[in-house]
Amino acid sequence: MNRRAIQGGGASLKNVIIDFDNTIGIEHCDIDDALALIYLLGDPGVTVRAVTTSFGNSTQENVTKATRYLFDELGLSGIPVYRGCDSPTDRKSAAADFIAGYLAGAKGKCTLLVTGSVSNIYQAWLQNGSMADALDEIVFMGGVTERLLLHGHDLPELNFSVDPEAAHGVMAIGAPKTVITANPCLSAFFDDEIFSRLRGSGAGPHMDFLLRHAAEWADFLEKVFSVRGFHVWDVVAACYLTDPALFAHRWCGLFSSPDDFRTGLLRCGEKGGDVNIPTAINDLALFWDTVVGRWVSALR
Repeated sequence: MNRRAIQGGGASLKNVIIDFDNTIGIEHCDIDDALALIYLLGDPGVTVRAVTTSFGNSTQENVTKATRYLFDELGLSGIPVYRGCDSPTDRKSAAADFIAGYLAGAKGKCTLLVTGSVSNIYQAWLQNGSMADALDEIVFMGGVTERLLLHGHDLPELNFSVDPEAAHGVMAIGAPKTVITANPCLSAFFDDEIFSRLRGSGAGPHMDFLLRHAAEWADFLEKVFSVRGFHVWDVVAACYLTDPALFAHRWCGLFSSPDDFRTGLLRCGEKGGDVNIPTAINDLALFWDTVVGRWVSALR
């Protein structure tokens, strides 16, 4: 794997902590969190300072197991990993302690990318109420603004809804916040063309690892939906973090109630509010050129 990617690059423009519910290698579970991390590792302007694990796609136990597997396969020993909480009933964890402490002592600004449940972030904020001072931005992947249909099937929201109290709470953190909901991610579909581009990249055994798991996930979803391929939800959020110009921005006031977060519903109010909820990927071809390029760069 690209050594610069493992070490986080040289002069960095963004310091990032990614809080994710990675389940690559867990049967019948999504791989998009792993793909989002690999994407960030392929960007020379990003330093991944740490990874914290959350529940969501599966249990904390499975997420921890999958993350250990991912790091072993890609040789990512240079990036520290902190285990998050198991459930909303007890949010205290090594992950929350790390985030709160890191941001309390940070000499520069940091960006949080949050692609699973938000329990770790909420607990960190409860422990360090001034952590917004050390944040450039928090980018969340989660929520819906309208009914979510996937290949004609209703799809429930799976990130904010698993800890609605925390999801409602983190929206009060006084840092710039962007929420990539599931709705604009429906256009970001990993299909046979993307498989072909990656197979022809000459990136070596680490790319084989990505392709093997992508094929397994696509095979499973084809049995479920009769469509081959999958949506790269969390990768869209990672791409926004590095290339926000690719997105149609919508700054609005958010007035979702705690009960709304039980289904992940985001109610957008007046324009010019304090939460950015992008409505679309502006240029899908450029999005995929960017994503494929970062994956190839990371896995060389």
